[in-house]
Amino acid sequence: MKYRIEHESNHRIRIRIFERMTPSMEEVLEYALTSIDGVKEVSIYPATDGIAIRYVKNRDRILAKLDRLRFDNVVMMSRQIEKSTKINAAEIRERTLDPALKRKLRMRIVAEALADAVLPLPVQTAYHVYQLVTLKDI
Repeated sequence: MKYRIEHESNHRIRIRIFERMTPSMEEVLEYALTSIDGVKEVSIYPATDGIAIRYVKNRDRILAKLDRLRFDNVVMMSRQIEKSTKINAAEIRERTLDPALKRKLRMRIVAEALADAVLPLPVQTAYHVYQLVTLKDI
């Protein structure tokens, strides 16, 4: 895995990896890092692609394991998790939308409302029937 040590103090290393991670990749990576002997805690910061590792002993051994860790394996395992994971209603309610997606949805809603307010009724009806028939943007 390609990474760079950003900061280091007693029994704590903060690294930045050079790959974008999905939530399932973060989960697999956190599991892989916490299974290394001597690692106490792993914190993943997806906004900055950063990882903080708190350990109790043998820093060099932990870095050697990081060097041998293949990000391809993390990607493969995360895809397996994504395929097999079933989401229940409680998890769906807890999830939040990405801010960019929220903006896009807001703009679509405003555009639809504006079209309905401005266009005459026959044109509105034809437009919505066209959307229904073509099942556009589903």
